[in-house]
Formats: sequence, C-alpha cells, structure tokens
Amino acid sequence: MALAIACTRTTPVDSADTGRDRAAIDSLHQKDMRAVMAGDTTALMSLWTDDIVSLPPAGPIRSGRAANAAALRESMEQMKGGEPVEYRLDFQEVQIFGSNAFEWGTYQAVARERASADLTTTTGKVMRLLRRDAEGRWKVARTMFTVDP
Repeated sequence: MALAIACTRTTPVDSADTGRDRAAIDSLHQKDMRAVMAGDTTALMSLWTDDIVSLPPAGPIRSGRAANAAALRESMEQMKGGEPVEYRLDFQEVQIFGSNAFEWGTYQAVARERASADLTTTTGKVMRLLRRDAEGRWKVARTMFTVDP
C-alpha cells in the first residue's frame, strides 16, 4: 500500500520572506502531514504554540494546549477504525510578517476503513496563524478549518 503526502503552494510568499523562514514553514507543513499519517499526537502537539487556539467547524472554541490536546486525542480515538491513506495540505497563500505568518488553503484526507476496506475522503478549508519561536521554528498559534459536506 502506498502512502501519499503532499503539500503545494500556488501563490508566492510575501517578498519580505527569507529563504530560512520559507524552509522552516515548509518543514512545519511536512511534519504536520507526516504526524497525521502516523497518527502521532505527540508530534502534532509539538507543532503548536503553548497558547494555541482552534476554531473548529462545530463546537466551542478550544483555547490552550490542554483543550486542543484533549480534542486531538478524542479525534484520533474516533479514527481508530480507519487507516490513513493520504493527507495533503495545499496552501494557496503564505504571508510572513516578521515573527508571524498567516496561511490559507485546503486539505484532503483519505482513510481506508479497516472492516470494509472502503475509502472515505474528507476535504475542507484551513486558515492558520503561525508564530516563530526563539529557536526560529514556526509553530501553529491559531487555526480554523471547515469540513466540506
């Protein structure tokens, strides 16, 4: 079985961007996709700032690491009946402003049901605010996403 991970960007980043910042944000995207494919909650949480805020398509706003970690673990538990086949982030725009950046685009996740081998595809839109930490690593500080019907 082949696993697919891909991230594309069709709009150039802001002209103030440095090559190092762009590479670090690309690294964040790759780590995000690998962690999702591996079901690695620890790796996903390492990509967040301590004050992360998530605005999911339904339910309350999740503020802080503890609330987001609990929601992530619950989501991963619900997905145990499936095996990830593909997870792709496609950011249409990434703009960097000093130690902050924003990005928006889409995602696609494909999973195979373990019991039936049926494939399920989930798509949606995503917008994130990133913050560069003291070591130069970009992390997700704010995120909101949709799930397409």
